[in-house]
Amino acid sequence: EKWLLPRDKKETRTCSSCGSYKMRARFYNWYTHPALTGVLEKRLNGIICSNCAKREAGSKNWKKFKDG
Repeated sequence: EKWLLPRDKKETRTCSSCGSYKMRARFYNWYTHPALTGVLEKRLNGIICSNCAKREAGSKNWKKFKDG
């Protein structure tokens, strides 16, 4: 199960994680990490920018999430 999924097109909106406003940027759907679903009561949902998505995925996994 993936916790970061790329959205269809570039958007102009505010990032749910860092709160910065981005214009014509790539955004990702952000869900709770699969390993934490048993620990947390509810699943976190949000739309985050590529900088925050890169931070969440880590440098080793970034290429997998970037391409979908």
